Amino acid sequence: MRGLVGAISLWLGLFSTAIAWNAAGHQMIAEIALAQLTPAQQARLWHYNQAVVVGYQPRSLRQAAVWLDWVHCRQGPCKNYHYYHYIDYPYTPDGVSGMPPRSVNALTAVYHARNLLQQPGLSDAERGLQLRILMHVVGDLHQPMHAVTLYSRAFPLGDQGGNLFV
Repeated sequence: MRGLVGAISLWLGLFSTAIAWNAAGHQMIAEIALAQLTPAQQARLWHYNQAVVVGYQPRSLRQAAVWLDWVHCRQGPCKNYHYYHYIDYPYTPDGVSGMPPRSVNALTAVYHARNLLQQPGLSDAERGLQLRILMHVVGDLHQPMHAVTLYSRAFPLGDQGGNLFV
């Protein structure tokens, strides 16, 4: 296992700037999605984005895709946003039992946003908020370390989606 981890680490080190995620990864996904929309659809999406008043105000739809990483809510309707970034299914290669994913997670965030967006009476601000969440979380779900947590003898409480793995 250590040999495999070492090989992967070497490979990642060689291409670290090419596979970096953070804002660049979210913005790249937004560009791909926006390229599928007509100018009228992009303008409508921008209109909804501008109606949102929680946190900072992005200057573009590309920045709106990163918004969930930048907003920090301690109370109110967005207090659970921290959990929207991950789902952390347990991975247990040596038989150590793991914890199931939290009930509020990336997948439930996608379902919640999708369901709200289908409601006809939704305000522009709420529609913009749910679109920002959807744009961001779909990107997060494409990151393997946002979808799994290692439970092992070394990490009996989990490695926090790879954050504790050295």
